[in-house]
Amino acid sequence: MRKQMLNHPSDELLVYPDLVHGEPIVLQEHEQVWTPSQSTLGLARLLAEQDWTHAQVLDLASGSGILGLVALRKGAQHVTGVDLNPYASDAMEANWKANRLHPETYTFLLSDCFTTLETDPKYYEAYDLLVCNPPALPMRPGTDFHTRSNATQWNEVRDAEGRLVLDAAITQGHQFLKTGGQMLINSNSIVGWEKTQQMMNEYWDTWDVVKTLDSPLNDSHSIYIQKWKNDQKQRIIEKEDGLYQRAYFIKAIK
Repeated sequence: MRKQMLNHPSDELLVYPDLVHGEPIVLQEHEQVWTPSQSTLGLARLLAEQDWTHAQVLDLASGSGILGLVALRKGAQHVTGVDLNPYASDAMEANWKANRLHPETYTFLLSDCFTTLETDPKYYEAYDLLVCNPPALPMRPGTDFHTRSNATQWNEVRDAEGRLVLDAAITQGHQFLKTGGQMLINSNSIVGWEKTQQMMNEYWDTWDVVKTLDSPLNDSHSIYIQKWKNDQKQRIIEKEDGLYQRAYFIKAIK
């Protein structure tokens, strides 16, 4: 990934030349929207390994929209982006323009997990793919859920383990998939892998971990590290060069 400047000095693009064969994918940075992490890019590369021709895609916790962009480049017909962060709508619009994609190929829904979709029957069993790289940080003391002011705060989930969006995908996601549809998600070690395994076994008959990826913890994790170290669940991996989190990329079939 590299950076380049647009016509205006404040308009900076992130350029991803190797996510999909052919033309690079570009993203416009937004101070209120989480920049794709290593785990997001890992999930994007897995997504790019399949042909999504004519697919209807549901991107839960869509953020910048990068996963939807990859799906469209791989043939998808339409992406529905779902996010609680209202700035994700601006990010998706800007990134569709930056990648010269027709605005008719995406819809943004402002929603707390699936709450908006649950009100309209047209969304049930409507999608060939549900993709999700969920936010995974517990909400910090002092963060006001209603007045979040930066991308890090928008990446915090209002429960003690940071599982709220992940658990919604696992427990409810199948309702929105067609028979034979796929769910591709990332479950991170920092939210508790054992619990994810238990829930996947309970809610999905066919699923597997198709890849894992270790990435170093960063400044956004610093206030949680001691708690994670004290936990009997292996939330972080200690290596010679530092502390890591492990992403488990899951593929499930309805």
